[in-house]
Amino acid sequence: TQVATETLGEVARVGCPENIPTGKDGDVGVAVAQATNLFRKTPDGWRLFHHHASSAPVHVTQPFSGIVQ
Repeated sequence: TQVATETLGEVARVGCPENIPTGKDGDVGVAVAQATNLFRKTPDGWRLFHHHASSAPVHVTQPFSGIVQ
């Protein structure tokens, strides 16, 4: 969600929140991490050379409906 991209020559950055479904004992939840991915353009296409993700705070705005989108 909320993907942000930037290309600088042969290097590109993609930043986005990662929505990770979680569950335990029948409960379902979603963990969120803020991810940064760096790509380099090669003769074979764009190739990922760095990935980093850190946990992100979650602000719940409505009760969980039981459906993960």
